[in-house]
Amino acid sequence: VCKRYNFPPADFGRQEGGIKESNHPGARVGRETANVGIIVENCHRRKRGWPTSPKAAKEVLETRLFFVDFYCFSAKFCIFDKGGPMAKLTHDFFNGDTAAIAQALLGKYLVRNRNGELLAGRITETEAYVGRCGKACHAYNYRRTPRTETLFMAPGHAYIYFIYGMYHCLNFVTEPEGEPSAVLLRGLEPAAGAETMKHLRFGDAPMNAYRRKNFLNGPGKVCKALDLTTAQNKLDLEGDVLFLCDSMADVGLTDPVTGPEHICAGPRIGVDSAEEAKDFPWRFWLEEEN
Repeated sequence: VCKRYNFPPADFGRQEGGIKESNHPGARVGRETANVGIIVENCHRRKRGWPTSPKAAKEVLETRLFFVDFYCFSAKFCIFDKGGPMAKLTHDFFNGDTAAIAQALLGKYLVRNRNGELLAGRITETEAYVGRCGKACHAYNYRRTPRTETLFMAPGHAYIYFIYGMYHCLNFVTEPEGEPSAVLLRGLEPAAGAETMKHLRFGDAPMNAYRRKNFLNGPGKVCKALDLTTAQNKLDLEGDVLFLCDSMADVGLTDPVTGPEHICAGPRIGVDSAEEAKDFPWRFWLEEEN
């Protein structure tokens, strides 16, 4: 089911966190939507859960409707407006609300320079993880370990971890340094270097309908196709090995043809043990218009 909302806000818990506002446009959005965080935080303190009374639920619902419309507009036209196309997305792009950035990344291009060959894909699916309030985040409640240290870095770095003894997952660190948050990359559409990516994924096996459908539709599949491992953890996303851009034209290539699309939102995948956070609708993906 497609749901066009983003709740609870990634700003949740920030009021007491002491984060200083800046001149970055994302700070303006944070001030405008601070009332949502206050409502949710107060409900959480009273019940250690989400609103249960009709009055509280109505208050949250009304604020949520404003929040979604404002953020859908802001993420596209306010936070990341740099006055023209960029060759690479800068650190400033990632220095803002994590859920808004997860949505704004949809349709952007991830480029991997592998031994001089550009492997690239158009981002089609993301998930937001916020350490200060989301129990699904590796650094929930500011848990700092050798593994999570990357999440505390400045925005605009790659956080790559290894899970289940077989998969690597690529994340983009967001929010100010010291605020452990990131966007997980879940899906791509190939845009450049597709033959090399196919070989990295499937070896010499021929492409068939099943492999084509499951080419880049998962975080582990994406990392395997781009030859990304923990060796690339902590990479600066403004560097030349791994970066993001608005258009393939920024690197001298042609954008793939796409039709009309809309953004959908829903619960994240594989976080059932995260208690109330398992229901946060912080997974975002693109769907073609009917």
